[in-house]
Amino acid sequence: MKIPARAVLFLLVIFLLIICKSSSLQAQKVKILYVPLDERPVNLSYVIRTFEGLQQVELLVPPKEYLPRKNVPANVDAIWNWVFDNCSQADYIVLSADTLIYGSLTASRLHHLTQNTIDFRLSNFDKLRSIASSSKIYVFSTVMRTPRMGGSTAEPGYYKIFGDEIFKITALYNKKQLEGLSVEEKQQLKGLLKKVPDVIFHDWISRRNKNFDVNMSLIEKTKENLIDYFVLCRDDTAKYSQSSIELKALLESAGCLSDDQFVTFSGADEVGLVLLTRAFNEWKNESPSVYVYFFDNSAAKEIALYEDQTLSDNVNAHISAAGCIRAENIDDADLVLIVNTHLPNKNSLNVEDFKVNIIEDYLNKGYKIAVADVAFPNGADNDLMFALARENLLDDLTAYAGWNTAGNTIGYAICQAVLAKDMPELHMQKMILERFLDDWAYQANVRSKINEFVESMGFNRNALPKDKIDVVKEKTKNELLKFANRHMKCFCIKDIKIDFPFDRTFEVDIEVVR
Repeated sequence: MKIPARAVLFLLVIFLLIICKSSSLQAQKVKILYVPLDERPVNLSYVIRTFEGLQQVELLVPPKEYLPRKNVPANVDAIWNWVFDNCSQADYIVLSADTLIYGSLTASRLHHLTQNTIDFRLSNFDKLRSIASSSKIYVFSTVMRTPRMGGSTAEPGYYKIFGDEIFKITALYNKKQLEGLSVEEKQQLKGLLKKVPDVIFHDWISRRNKNFDVNMSLIEKTKENLIDYFVLCRDDTAKYSQSSIELKALLESAGCLSDDQFVTFSGADEVGLVLLTRAFNEWKNESPSVYVYFFDNSAAKEIALYEDQTLSDNVNAHISAAGCIRAENIDDADLVLIVNTHLPNKNSLNVEDFKVNIIEDYLNKGYKIAVADVAFPNGADNDLMFALARENLLDDLTAYAGWNTAGNTIGYAICQAVLAKDMPELHMQKMILERFLDDWAYQANVRSKINEFVESMGFNRNALPKDKIDVVKEKTKNELLKFANRHMKCFCIKDIKIDFPFDRTFEVDIEVVR
């Protein structure tokens, strides 16, 4: 049957229109403005490098000189002016309220801001909505942490002396509200209150009250649609604490907000990447589905160190915040998130054989795998990682994370895996390799050697001398390359760059040089 020439011409025109539209969409870029929580790698450089692999995204970040530097707060006014100057061109705006109110996460625990200053900076969110009326505005803020121990350098100086007592006082107050106290606990509370000077406890609690009011205000702004999506982070928390007292009241205020407006979960440093991923997914009109597998089902109901919710609830909240959905059926999933926890009552060899067999089986079936390694805080599970290396499975994974708290790890594993499908293969490999080098090689193995090296020279690991830091960087680089050549040969690492952005060994910035 001969097709009429007119019909052929019509079909050709339709085909060309489809091609042109497809090319046009591919040429489009989404512009996302991002103000990070601070300048640490997990909030800034790792995030920037992740998005460098996405040709469809233009990420706008404030000039480095405006950002905080360790205990020196950001130039808040300069950042707000930069936001106002650039927000109208952004499709999405992702903002750390801790940076834009106090100057950084650390500054939120140390500031002496007047109420007038805080109110003025809060009013800037209203001004932002009026300027960027068509942009989506995502904001994240933290419930101020209540550290268990008094040795932290990121708290007021008196916390080193009275921190243990302050934590226990607020934990008992919290328990009193929820369950009541025993006679012994009442006596313990009286004794603790006598140990902490009133002026010190007043300073600590008054700063918390200001931060609490800021979060209340941000919830109200979300109700008024000045903020499109608000994440309330719970930074280093516990079941009983002052943080929990405040969270209860904040949740009561946020109770009328929908899941598309508000979420809260344990975590903080991963949230910038989480909200940027949400923006990218929304721009693409996609909701990637994530199937979650726990090596130990009972672990899903456990509460990780420094957190106050079950692992399962934390995973669900991160999936939702990233603009994804949790798949009930693995056949419907775009990604399998494997959560690595301890397996009780099994010897180490059998445990790792079991875990590796599960991962290998999923890979053989063609699933994309992300591993959230939460077996230990701030460092990989060596048994699992060495087993994966022996079986040559490291380069088959789509994403991996195993740093700091469970929430931090969960967020990074999900987001880098979700974003990987839009990255060139080499860039995806670079992202997972940097996590292997940081979370496994450095945090779980090399950092202890670097601490010994630093202390052998008479230096403080938490305050590296400026004139000696290059020596520490070189030593770290050599140890990491040695580790990689032994356990990560498949990646053929030629060179890496090392930085210690806080002039301490706790966190490191590792960039793979291609």
